[in-house]
Amino acid sequence: MNKLITIGITLVLILTVGFFLFQKNEPQKTTSKQTNTSTEQQSIEESPKIGFRAPSFSLTSLDNMTYSLKQTKGKPTVMFFWASWCPNCEALSPELERLYEKYKAEMEVYSVNLTSQDSFDRATRFAEEHQFSFPVLLDEDGTVAQAYRVIGTPTTYFIDKNGIIVDIVQGAANPAQFTEKFEKLVNTN
Repeated sequence: MNKLITIGITLVLILTVGFFLFQKNEPQKTTSKQTNTSTEQQSIEESPKIGFRAPSFSLTSLDNMTYSLKQTKGKPTVMFFWASWCPNCEALSPELERLYEKYKAEMEVYSVNLTSQDSFDRATRFAEEHQFSFPVLLDEDGTVAQAYRVIGTPTTYFIDKNGIIVDIVQGAANPAQFTEKFEKLVNTN
């Protein structure tokens, strides 16, 4: 019995010492309320996850212009990854165009065709049929889709004016959900 008590006390002491050593090695947290928001935003790591900076990219569009997230500075951005053979992309396209027309003064929409899995001709036809008025970007080698970890279509990223991902929709979404997410993005920025 005394052996069990001694072992128990020893374990408690070891855990207590370990806890205090761990606390001592943790970086000190600042309590100052005077932080530089710009510096904080710059220090956020790039990752295709909510709360992280959207991965940077540069892509050419159907109209042969070059687009990047840097061009949207100060405006929220929606990135819609799609392919012409995707039925859910087809279903969401009219809603995407309607929302872009409604909010284009307040936000950007980049429609990213997974051209590495599609074709230039099919992407062009699809964009024309749906009368896309927003930039249609061509991810010809799949690097942007890979950076954003797109595993299915459509995949939509909602990025705030500071370049931080605030929402992600993978797969089909009903138009009401899509509208709600657009409005939330515009109204919180």
